Amino acid sequence: MPRPGDANERATAFPGGFPDFGASFGAPYWEGVRRMQSEYVAFMARRLDDDRQTLEQLAACKDVSDVMDVQQRWAARCGDAYLREAPKLAAMAMDSFNAGRPQAR
Repeated sequence: MPRPGDANERATAFPGGFPDFGASFGAPYWEGVRRMQSEYVAFMARRLDDDRQTLEQLAACKDVSDVMDVQQRWAARCGDAYLREAPKLAAMAMDSFNAGRPQAR
């Protein structure tokens, strides 16, 4: 890669460095990102714990009907959890994005 001042350096269509996105979005944006990530990690930890419990229940099943019952309950819990959490995470993402946008004058 050529260094500034090298004889084979070519001009680019993009003059200058990349903007500092941290400065342009500001602290409220990054605080929102941190909160959303924390909520998502907690949500996934709950889902993984539920999956672990479901696998333990499946291991204890005696026949196919038991397996089907466990799977049906797991699918219902999983669907409910995603439907409950998805709007909250989407709202947090929008709040974070809006907090970082420059305000119209």
